[in-house]
Amino acid sequence: MNFEIVLSILALLIAYDTVSGEREQGTLKLILSGTVARHQVLTGKLLAGMTTLVIPITMAFIVVLLIFRLSPNINLSGSDWVALIMMYVVSLICISALYNFGLLCSCLTKKSTTSLMFVLLFWIILAILIPNISVSLAREFCAPEPAAKTDKQVAALEAEFDRKYNEFKKTLPPPAEDVFYGHGAYGAWYINVCTQSGMQRFQQLLMYRDPLREKHAEKVWKVNREYFRKLVRQKSFADNISRCSPIASYGHIMSVLSGTDLNSFEDFMEQAITYRNAISQYIRSKTDNFSSISYFSTAGKEDIEEYTRLVQNYLEAVARAKKASGNDSIVGFLTEHHEPLKRFTDKIEERSQSLDLSDLPGFAYKSRNIIDSIRSCLFDIVMLILTNVLFFALSFVAFLRYDVR
Repeated sequence: MNFEIVLSILALLIAYDTVSGEREQGTLKLILSGTVARHQVLTGKLLAGMTTLVIPITMAFIVVLLIFRLSPNINLSGSDWVALIMMYVVSLICISALYNFGLLCSCLTKKSTTSLMFVLLFWIILAILIPNISVSLAREFCAPEPAAKTDKQVAALEAEFDRKYNEFKKTLPPPAEDVFYGHGAYGAWYINVCTQSGMQRFQQLLMYRDPLREKHAEKVWKVNREYFRKLVRQKSFADNISRCSPIASYGHIMSVLSGTDLNSFEDFMEQAITYRNAISQYIRSKTDNFSSISYFSTAGKEDIEEYTRLVQNYLEAVARAKKASGNDSIVGFLTEHHEPLKRFTDKIEERSQSLDLSDLPGFAYKSRNIIDSIRSCLFDIVMLILTNVLFFALSFVAFLRYDVR
């Protein structure tokens, strides 16, 4: 938004005294006293003004291109280059329309101060009033339901998920205290090793929880998507009203060509949801629909059996020690029986390796086709061109009748 604001005010300030200023200085009367036709004078002023404005625009785009080329993380495709060229051309068309309006004001007034007053008023209307009025009207006539309602629906879905999950957990045996957790490449946490009964509990828990979580995420996305589409309709309503401003139209065109408009954001979100589903299918294929022990543990079948045996020996030693001493505080006494458990779990953790994710599906955002982008903003481009023609035609008629005295 700042770029078009600076360009628009620059174009108007350069154009406002091109005719009226020379009339005040007396140079316009001197020029027209020769054999030069009025239309040639007006065309020359247009070309001179546009040459002055093309320089900063071109320099700005050159700097942007240099940043893109020097950045190792940015690779411009053919469509990106076409979009950049279109953005440059549209910038020239927009700045030309504003310059022509300034030229028109200069042709309609005899004093440059009067012309300056008109162009500043025009700029305030186009750059400030129309965009803000369009937003206010969109809020009044095309406002979506309050965001609190959507948040309430999402909170209800969260509560439903927690309720179902907690109810299912109650049907399972209580969690074992002999679970050793690890941290690393397998996620925020994973089970290093536990007994056979503990593994069965985790299998049942995850086989229920993760499919339920997928369905829950889909429901939440549908609620948020519906609200987002209402916001898009509201934004489109405001854009349609603000199209009478060349400055607002220019901002809309640039956002479409650069892929930063709300429709492009919705495309990105849809592709992200598709990728999430692909990741889910990948995990399902690797873990037999979340039922494999490898989904949440690095231990093998033999490790689980050995660990179950060691735990059983440890519990039997605890029972014997309690019976012999009659004292429940026997942790120090049982150190020699606990040591095999610790050595075994340390061995499994040292043996753990990072997951092989070489076949994990990658995410590559496919931006909108440049032809589709141009089509979606073609109306605004045509309106800018027609605005150019209209303002210059009016300037031409006004200059032909201009009194240079």
